[in-house]
Amino acid sequence: MRKITGNRFPTRGLLAQYKPFILTETRKYSDQYWLLFDVVLDEAMCLAAIAEKRFDPSRGNDFSTFLRWHLKGLHRFCKKEYRHNNLWWSRDREQPKPTDRYRARVEYGDDRGRINWDEHIPALLDLEQHQRQSLRLVEKAVLDWMIEPGDRTLCQVATWIGCTKGYASKLRYRLLHKSHGLPVIVAA
Repeated sequence: MRKITGNRFPTRGLLAQYKPFILTETRKYSDQYWLLFDVVLDEAMCLAAIAEKRFDPSRGNDFSTFLRWHLKGLHRFCKKEYRHNNLWWSRDREQPKPTDRYRARVEYGDDRGRINWDEHIPALLDLEQHQRQSLRLVEKAVLDWMIEPGDRTLCQVATWIGCTKGYASKLRYRLLHKSHGLPVIVAA
């Protein structure tokens, strides 16, 4: 068995007292997922330090129970590391596809990513004028609200048309992209 260097564990305190328990749990997960012991031990020490900060002895609980629950986080960590290292089809390797909301904030937002919706009303009016017939009823309702919100909120519009606020918000950003994707019509 490998000798553990003393610089990872403090010389006194709860972590020093529970060093054998931490090493046992680390070895268990390291063997189960075929990961390097040092990598798993680093994560275990991080989780144990968090547990030590959050532990409140005045509640009358034992630290080992509290530590055991925090070290269960090693399971998630090891699972992710294993997938990343060994499974070529794992989604952990892929970058997530940017959402319509993220793209809209990058393309049409200011330096903080905030969108001034009033600036986009002319493009939305063009969308309403030229492509209204090709839009679905739900999209038409959200577009009408974007052009003239009145005193209604997006949540009220979503309830009125029978969809969730999250879906109505997705439609909002999708319509913004669609309105700026229209070809410019030049008057003859």
